[in-house]
Amino acid sequence: MLVWQDIFTDDEVVSDANQIQLVKDVNGDEIPGMIMVQSRNVAKGSDSVDIGCGDAFGSGDQEVDDSVETVNNISDDSIGFGYTEISFASKTELKNYLKSYFRKIMKHLKTSEVTDEKLDSFKKEAQEIVKFLVAKYDDLQYYMFRSCDTEAGLSFSYYPDGATTPVFMYIKWGLKEVKF
Repeated sequence: MLVWQDIFTDDEVVSDANQIQLVKDVNGDEIPGMIMVQSRNVAKGSDSVDIGCGDAFGSGDQEVDDSVETVNNISDDSIGFGYTEISFASKTELKNYLKSYFRKIMKHLKTSEVTDEKLDSFKKEAQEIVKFLVAKYDDLQYYMFRSCDTEAGLSFSYYPDGATTPVFMYIKWGLKEVKF
């Protein structure tokens, strides 16, 4: 199993138990440097365990027990990764966070002795990420990871047209992949 952790806090933020997808803008163009997962609502405390196969075994038509609490499989504290929702008062506040966060990633990359080519790639992708996230500002919800470090990475979520559960997006440069 692969788990992505925040590079600054080591918080586990997402795993490959959820299908990792590329983020695309409204035109269908890939936003380099970002990944996303589709979340789903699950019964908290039930005996039903989802191993990430979706409805591969035909369990999708089971009745829902209204007495069982349903939670989001990504953001919930016990079933998911323990996200805490936050807000940005304006696009400017979001831009300021991203600017500060990308500076912190740049410093991390430089101390990690990455190549100049990789640094150039980061700078280019960071600009595209900022444009994309600021353009989606009104549609987004923002989440801190389990440690609630305001200077670490965030998850950005939104509901695609017609969806009943959100997708969660991540800035890949702020994550490290760990194999368990």
